[in-house]
Amino acid sequence: MDGYDKIKKLKNHFVIYATNNGTTYKIVSNKEKDTNCEKIKKDKRYALEFKKVESLTGPEIDCFSFDENTVICKEPDIDLYIATNLKGLCLTE
Repeated sequence: MDGYDKIKKLKNHFVIYATNNGTTYKIVSNKEKDTNCEKIKKDKRYALEFKKVESLTGPEIDCFSFDENTVICKEPDIDLYIATNLKGLCLTE
């Protein structure tokens, strides 16, 4: 990832917009506080391990429930992802 473009807070989640090789990714991460971690920074490169959020019922589903209060939707030409090595805004090993 070539750094992030912006971060939005949405209830119990962060939505991170990041760009890599001209492609924009919308990454969802649970809000978690960890004072002893490497926080991601705007203009720094990271090797995130992406997992695309997909519907089990078909590609026509655009919005996903991440908990009882949080629904996050794909955007035109921007799919949803989870980074398995990201906890809140911190990198994990």
